[in-house]
Amino acid sequence: AADSTDLERARAARALSHHMLPDLVPFFIDRLELDPSATARADAARVLRRITNRAESVDWAKDGQGARARAATRWRAWWEANRAQPRDVWLASGFSVIGVEPSLVASLDSVTPMIAALDSSPDHLVYNINRTLREVTGKWSSLEATDGVKLKKKWTKWWTKNQARFLSRS
Repeated sequence: AADSTDLERARAARALSHHMLPDLVPFFIDRLELDPSATARADAARVLRRITNRAESVDWAKDGQGARARAATRWRAWWEANRAQPRDVWLASGFSVIGVEPSLVASLDSVTPMIAALDSSPDHLVYNINRTLREVTGKWSSLEATDGVKLKKKWTKWWTKNQARFLSRS
C-alpha cells in the first residue's frame, strides 16, 4: 500500500508533468533508480519521456530492479550525450520516428504527418505532438488529453476545416 510519502512523490511528478525543462532530466532519472514507489517511478518516467521525447523499453512500475537499473543506465548515458542540446533537438529526434523531418517540426508542414501519427504513437509522442500542434497552429488543446485516437479525430476535424486558411498565410 502507498504511504503518504509515496503519494507526495507521485504528486510532485504530476505537478511537474507540463514543465518541459531539460534541467529536470537528472532529477527524474534519479527517481527512476532510487524511488521505492512503483507509482512514483511510473509518473517520473512519464514526465521524463515527455521532456526528452524518447523512451526506454521498461515498465518502471512492474519490471524488476535489474531491468530498471539497466534502463536507468541507458538514460544516464543518453543524458550525458545529449544534455548540451536544446529540447527542440530532442523533439525533432523523437518526431523523426513518425516521419517528420527535423527542419519541419515547428512549421505548418509538420501538422498533417503529426496528426496522422497520433493514434499509433506512444504516450510521450502523443503528448509532444499535441503540444507542438498547439504551438504551431495557435489552437488550444488540453495537455491533459492523452488518448491519441480522440486527439487524432479532434485535430483532423479542425485541420480539415482550417488548413487552407493557414496555408494561404504562409
